[in-house]
Amino acid sequence: MTMLRIYLITALTFLVSFTRAAEPGSSVVVLYNSKMPASKSLAEYYAEKRQVPSEQVIGLPLSEKEIISRDDYNKTLLEPFLHKIEDLKLMTFAKRKWTNTAGKVKESLLVSDSKVRYAALCFGVPLKIEQDDSIHEPNPENLPAPTLRNEAAIDCELALLPMHHAKLSSTAQSATAGTAQPTFQRSIQPMAS
Repeated sequence: MTMLRIYLITALTFLVSFTRAAEPGSSVVVLYNSKMPASKSLAEYYAEKRQVPSEQVIGLPLSEKEIISRDDYNKTLLEPFLHKIEDLKLMTFAKRKWTNTAGKVKESLLVSDSKVRYAALCFGVPLKIEQDDSIHEPNPENLPAPTLRNEAAIDCELALLPMHHAKLSSTAQSATAGTAQPTFQRSIQPMAS
């Protein structure tokens, strides 16, 4: 345990010093697992060093497992996190028109304003969503089966948070990942020893 703490402090110190020249702490939201005291400690330490406002440090009671189901992700992480971000007015949504990859114009709730650009996911936040074979999405382009998998890294899924209300299919989501909408960047996740 002592070695893990030394590693975490060293890694966090490096990350904090590396990100000092980056955007201000007000552009960051920190997510931690409220069931794990070490996760909260790391989140508070990071927030202090990065000067993240305390209301932007969010704890959710998450699974202590690294891999969770899509249902657990939606119910315990995505929806509560999005709700909290909207309540704090860190990200606001408005109805806007957009064109999908097939050229069809749709209207959905999209980000109209975002005060945050980065989400720092601390130790204790699950890492991955497991494959769910019960999900069957349409495949109008007849894409090969390996491209239709639905397991995902949690930080990659949260990068699509600004498009959450658009209810995109997974194949359309990958096409929107490079849009100019404000997106969350890579997470902070120290490796366990």
